[in-house]
Amino acid sequence: MINLKNIQNQKWLGINISILGAGKSGISAAKLCKFIGAKPFISESKNDVKLKEILSNFNYEIGGHSNKVLNCKLLIISPGIDSKVPIVQQCIKNKIPIVSEIEFASWFSDTPIIAVTGSNGKSTTVNLIKKMFDSAKIKSQLGGNFGTPFSDLILFEKRNPNLIKINILEVSSFQLEHVYHFSPNYSIILNISPDHLDRHETLENYLNQKLKILKNLREPGWLIFNSGDILLSNQLHDYERKIPFSQSYSDQALLSLNKTKIYYNDSNDVLIYFKDMGLRGTHNIENILAASTLAIKYGLKHRYIKQAIREIKPLNHRMEFVQEIDGVSYYNDSKATNIESTIAAVNSFKKNIILILGGRGKGKASYYKAFKFKKEKIKYIISYGEAGKMIQDDLQNKFKVEFFKEFQNAIKRTFEISNSGDTVLLSPSCSSFDQFKNYEERGIFFKKIINSKNKQC
Repeated sequence: MINLKNIQNQKWLGINISILGAGKSGISAAKLCKFIGAKPFISESKNDVKLKEILSNFNYEIGGHSNKVLNCKLLIISPGIDSKVPIVQQCIKNKIPIVSEIEFASWFSDTPIIAVTGSNGKSTTVNLIKKMFDSAKIKSQLGGNFGTPFSDLILFEKRNPNLIKINILEVSSFQLEHVYHFSPNYSIILNISPDHLDRHETLENYLNQKLKILKNLREPGWLIFNSGDILLSNQLHDYERKIPFSQSYSDQALLSLNKTKIYYNDSNDVLIYFKDMGLRGTHNIENILAASTLAIKYGLKHRYIKQAIREIKPLNHRMEFVQEIDGVSYYNDSKATNIESTIAAVNSFKKNIILILGGRGKGKASYYKAFKFKKEKIKYIISYGEAGKMIQDDLQNKFKVEFFKEFQNAIKRTFEISNSGDTVLLSPSCSSFDQFKNYEERGIFFKKIINSKNKQC
């Protein structure tokens, strides 16, 4: 078996490595395996004939995980696969080392890493950091849980030596579940709220996975964290190498804010006025504070940080304005797959919101306790999908709620009940997996329905 304690001296030529999952990260890991001379075997539970062409360059199986997986010295597990599945348990019994794709990829690069995790805002924050480095003309790569798998970034590095100066990674709790040596130079934790409890079972387990981002923080590395998040702040009370950010004043923070701007604590010089920011919403202020704190600590000049904040635009499916039809504004926030994300989205608007909730739930959640909005803020709620009836039952005593099983019918209902001045907001609070492959597909379908409605007008 592979000795994880002495990974730097490992010889890879001819070593059998099994990879669970034929998604982006699994295929990326397999390509890196081949590059280093190892022999990858990809095992995918889905029986999708389209995969045969995608996997044609590898040794693979589809339609289930057989005992062929056990013929390996190392198992790389894709983020979407739970460690409780039988084949993983058998690997554990056989004492086969198990690592995540980001752990595996990290073994083959010494390039500095900025790693960002949290329940909400990860993708926006890493994209803003990337834009800051681009503004400063520093060659960086962006990937991980967002966009390009880490193994692909490492392959690019290997084929283009001395080009990339830093890797910027979004990392999820699933990816952090099996890390050992993964060593960021800067780690950012944006926030912690109940998420993925269908997998992690408890908030404590979920938090413990997130905190693994600190496990091997490189000296003289720094943790940048949201001190306004009480749960997070309490957990990090005794951690020394930390820099806080928060919408509330902290004399330990590098930045503060008032009603109109963000400014530097040490000089009171203005970083940026809110009116000049490319992102809207109070939740994005925290993302900007986190990214800017990182950039300042890294040593980027003020003008590059400010330029990036001004020019950054919302990502697809994250508070994305679709269009206005007959005075009704439509927003696609399909990426909002937990309640906290939805609350942040709703708080970005003043009133007359028609809110679309639903999909597949992530464990027990009380919308009634979480939704403390005044009734005039949310005009109507349309729920749909597997979690839709539960959402209706939970909220119908507080708001007007209507349930539809199918996503398409839920969207079309908003056309009938909306009036000029309303905002239709898709911010589902749930995963998309009951009716879609992912949140992107759900968001694209939402935009397609809205755009077809506009053509009919």
